[in-house]
Amino acid sequence: MNQRTFLLVNVAGGLFWASVTGLAGYALGNTVELVWRDVRHYEWYAAGVLLVVAVVIVARRTGTSRAGWRCGAGRRRPDRLHCHALRPGQRGGALC
Repeated sequence: MNQRTFLLVNVAGGLFWASVTGLAGYALGNTVELVWRDVRHYEWYAAGVLLVVAVVIVARRTGTSRAGWRCGAGRRRPDRLHCHALRPGQRGGALC
């Protein structure tokens, strides 16, 4: 495609996009305000659900959601490469 054809198609596409977006914004402007009033009624419920989901995700990633969790739990054969082994002279830690 040569530069002139590209320029014409690009300008036509830009004008079409701007027209459709502008008209849609104008038409939906009042509707969004009405919908927003309804959404505000449920925002605390949505915030609570998001908070619970975030807590569950963090608990699962840190491993605190299961009592007595150890490295390698739930595997048929624990793989020592994925366990937190102690170096000489260290105390504590999870061993398989």
